[in-house]
Amino acid sequence: MPQVPAKPAVDPGKLLGNYSFHFLWTSTFASGLADRLAMLAVAVMLGYGAAAKLIPEDQRLADSSINAAIQFWFFLPYVLWGPFAGWLADRLPRKWLMFVSDEARGLLILFAYTLLPSGSEGVVTNIYDTWITIGPIELTHTWKIWLLMFAIGTFAATFSPARNSIIPNVVGYRVLQRANSVVVGMGVIGNLIGFAVGGPLADHALRYCILTSSLCYLVFGWMWPFLKTPVRRHERPGLKTGGGPGRVFGEVIEGARYILNHRPLIALVAVGILFWSGSQIVLGAGSAIAVDLYGGTIQDFALIGGGFGFGMLLGAALLGWINSRSGGELIVIAGMIGTAVFLSLLVVVPNKWIGLGLAIACGLFGGFLMITINTLMQMLTADGFRGRVMGFKDLAGDLGSVAVALIIWRMADADKHILNVAHAFALLLIVAAIFGYLRYIARGPAEGPLANTMWRIGKLYASAMHRLKIRGAHHMPRSGAVLLVSNHRCGVDPLFIQVALQRPVRFLMAGSYRIGLLAWFWRIVKPISVKRDGSDRSALRSAVDLLKQGEVVGIFPEGGYHYGDDETVAFHKGVGLLARRGRARIVPVHVAGTPRTKNVSTAYLTPSRSEITFGPPLDLAELTADLDPACDRDQQIAERLRRRVVALGGDTGKPAQAS
Repeated sequence: MPQVPAKPAVDPGKLLGNYSFHFLWTSTFASGLADRLAMLAVAVMLGYGAAAKLIPEDQRLADSSINAAIQFWFFLPYVLWGPFAGWLADRLPRKWLMFVSDEARGLLILFAYTLLPSGSEGVVTNIYDTWITIGPIELTHTWKIWLLMFAIGTFAATFSPARNSIIPNVVGYRVLQRANSVVVGMGVIGNLIGFAVGGPLADHALRYCILTSSLCYLVFGWMWPFLKTPVRRHERPGLKTGGGPGRVFGEVIEGARYILNHRPLIALVAVGILFWSGSQIVLGAGSAIAVDLYGGTIQDFALIGGGFGFGMLLGAALLGWINSRSGGELIVIAGMIGTAVFLSLLVVVPNKWIGLGLAIACGLFGGFLMITINTLMQMLTADGFRGRVMGFKDLAGDLGSVAVALIIWRMADADKHILNVAHAFALLLIVAAIFGYLRYIARGPAEGPLANTMWRIGKLYASAMHRLKIRGAHHMPRSGAVLLVSNHRCGVDPLFIQVALQRPVRFLMAGSYRIGLLAWFWRIVKPISVKRDGSDRSALRSAVDLLKQGEVVGIFPEGGYHYGDDETVAFHKGVGLLARRGRARIVPVHVAGTPRTKNVSTAYLTPSRSEITFGPPLDLAELTADLDPACDRDQQIAERLRRRVVALGGDTGKPAQAS
């Protein structure tokens, strides 16, 4: 007797009861905290802020150079190792890769802790002497710190593609954006706490700062072995046992080809390069702003860094609420523009508290970018290639990041020039946003850039505000005349039908709704004005002419809104006349779950869980077969269409009275 696959104990689409998902965000929080504590400790070790008073001017790095050097050595392994780390994520169990990576990072930082001389409490007055002169070691031997950061970064580079690849396996695709938002948000919270605690801790208790960072990795890393991955929608092609180094390189190259064969992935990788390169500029600018513009210390840098982090947390929360599988391109463009505007303001405003607000705004839009890039790449990539794709994303993004960090690190008078670099980066973001708009938003099924922009905004709105579910959209013919016949529940129904389709729809609409203030909008959507009683012959003639030209016409033959749960109002016979004379394919449509209101504005502002279902297209012959010659044939066609619409929604089929 064949065995029936056991139903998963936890629905991966529901985050609250998915304990594996809770392991994901908890450990990510700990990693974010540990990373920030380690980097702040290293910054003070190298003479950042107040510690600089102990170092001769000609022997110390600029504050922005210190931060850039730390970032350079930490992210260099992403460039050198990223694709091979991605190959490991496709080859080996991802949760065990994450476990080994976390434990290794914890042990490395613990090793650094043991190198501190006994008797030193790591107070700021002796941090530089007790760390750099271990043994004793001269200033030129800071390579030990760089080697440590490189080693930690190597395991971080191994961890990254494994975690980004495993999230869809843990939660599925329905709540993927929400899951990414929570995971990124908790990592940001860890960074925020790291900034808030790590600044004072690194300044006054270096030993405890290092020890806390190590323990976060060592303790929370033990959650990974208990992770469950119930969602595996794709096989893992191209991975065979044996074969030696040649096969490894071949499979890594295969991952690169996968990206090159998918243009959306190429675009996302390009945006990732901008984001991660810009992150180094933002961090460098933040460190220079804190010390030079505000006249502060590492604690002021921690304040600005915390502002970036808090903004990213807000962005993660907003995207988690939206949880949309549509509109990613809009979010990316908005992220680039917002980041550019607020970064430009941040580097010129000398007030610390205004700067904090600008940093929050900059971080919010940066969060839009990072989360959306990850979500789109996860959704567009087959499971068997996801690790390698994420590895190449890390390589490409961090190649720019490392290059920028190296330039800032070696730049003469970096604190002065980094602010001009930030302005240049903001301008580059604006240029990239304009290109992205023209390439991915202004183009589409509608007529003209503005109409396509509105169509994409409508898709995002319908998904976010109304959790719109679309069924049967594949029934829509790709060309030729089509008559869409739908029930009518509220004012958002036409929008739902339009955003579900790749072809522009000309709706018959009550002339009373054509408000003069929206004249610009009516010129874009081009509705056909009709009287509510359905007796407007001129409107029907216009609709017939459009159908004869091969266009798509939408009609709500109930003649008004009706929100009965299980009944549909009798259709006006004008739809029968339109079906006969238009000679078009007829697609029945059923809308359900929309807000129960006759007020159009209220309908657009009221959240809902709406559904729209498209039925198979009908020919006129199907609707006119065996008509009763003694009865009005248009009325009979209208009734048959009503029953088709009813059947899509599972209604009773009994006509209800018009409201």
